[in-house]
Amino acid sequence: MFGAFALVLIPSLLAMEIEEGGPQLRPTDPRIREAISGCSQQDSKVRIEAERIYYGSPSAWTRAGVIDGSAVVRATAAWKEMEKRGVRRGDPAYDLYKHRAEKEARAAIEKVAKGQRPPYDLIGELGSIVIKGSVVPNLTEEIIQELGS
Repeated sequence: MFGAFALVLIPSLLAMEIEEGGPQLRPTDPRIREAISGCSQQDSKVRIEAERIYYGSPSAWTRAGVIDGSAVVRATAAWKEMEKRGVRRGDPAYDLYKHRAEKEARAAIEKVAKGQRPPYDLIGELGSIVIKGSVVPNLTEEIIQELGS
């Protein structure tokens, strides 16, 4: 039950905020953080920061990847259009662009995750998934390519 809950809600709760350093995707719903914070990790060689997961369930996964969420957001058509038009936080159109960029990023993350063989079932921010003795693949470029297609 929990796996389906996380797979449906975590990708849908990505949020983009503009800060001095640029945009960031973050799962922001406190209910999700509370639900997944108590999940046990698969073994002691794995460290997962559940609040920085964009796709999947930190308690039940077989293949993990990481992304640079800020770079993914900057690659969306909505973000590029927002920059082109000079829309900033506080402008009436900001929330519309924010929602569109979030939706585009979420769709690209899910498409890349499911399109790999075998599929990725856990994707988080860079550094949020650490597997001792192994390198967690960075899928940022694949997702940016997906956004460009």
